[in-house]
Amino acid sequence: MAIVEQGHLIPVEDEGGPHSARVCRVGPDNKLYVALGQPYNVPPKTKMDEYNKWGIGGIIRMNRDGTDREVFARGIRNSVGMDFNPKDGTLWFTDNQVDWMGDDIPPGELNRAPVAGLDFGFPWYGGGHTRTNEYKDETPPEGLVFRKSK
Repeated sequence: MAIVEQGHLIPVEDEGGPHSARVCRVGPDNKLYVALGQPYNVPPKTKMDEYNKWGIGGIIRMNRDGTDREVFARGIRNSVGMDFNPKDGTLWFTDNQVDWMGDDIPPGELNRAPVAGLDFGFPWYGGGHTRTNEYKDETPPEGLVFRKSK
């Protein structure tokens, strides 16, 4: 039995390609959390409204039967690992960042989302405070969350 039928998790035309891993976990709230990686290295601006609606480039959550889907976090390029802190239930997740900017730029990230609704900055930022070439002239939204430095 499928929890979400094909074409209802992400649009069929965006299936496959890079960043198509769908990492998922059941959270302490008994909801299913699913990371939806970007189908592009950096998505075209024409796709952003659609992707925000679907939660692509973010983490969605839903009931375990697939109902009540919502976008839990945005601005995430490609998370391939996530888990919940057993002490406080906070979601921690990796974010593999933009390719072809250099060997050490931008940094990959380990982020945490203690509440729903946070935006971690992609595609305006390709990791940390490194701006992507494609969005460097765009004004990023306010309230972005940046990984804390060591």
